[in-house]
Amino acid sequence: MPETYTRLNEEERYQIYEGVTEKRSHRKIATLINKHHSTVAKEVKRNTGLRGYRPKQAQEIALQRHHNKPRHIKLTADVQALITENIKHERSPEQIQGRLKSEGVTMVCATTIMGSFRKTERLEESFIGIFARENFTKSAPAHQRLEAKLSAYINRCKTYHCW
Repeated sequence: MPETYTRLNEEERYQIYEGVTEKRSHRKIATLINKHHSTVAKEVKRNTGLRGYRPKQAQEIALQRHHNKPRHIKLTADVQALITENIKHERSPEQIQGRLKSEGVTMVCATTIMGSFRKTERLEESFIGIFARENFTKSAPAHQRLEAKLSAYINRCKTYHCW
């Protein structure tokens, strides 16, 4: 059995077909294609018609089902407006994420919020206000200090896989 989930491909469906026609158990078929036995059972049940299990038809139906799957859109115009408003108040992506969560808005990743910073072309302006409150060393020019802070923030986001 594989460690991660992967969809069945056409070749695996043909192997399931061979197993079904040879009257093998779902467990034996699953062992052959390295899938969980419940995956095979669901596949056979879902795609068996009057003429039995048909792998080509099963593949086409699966692709159609995947294509028609509803996509969840988190960043609606209302959520984007809330993010933009929070950017104007010079809040970091984590702060914005926390505020949205407390207001009952669907969870929005900090990466998505960071993309909103870029889209509004206010990344540097917003971060200047945020980082201006912190104490900087007087040896480096302001833009170099800002760039260092921005790169540190981006690296932190990458570390937590939200970039």
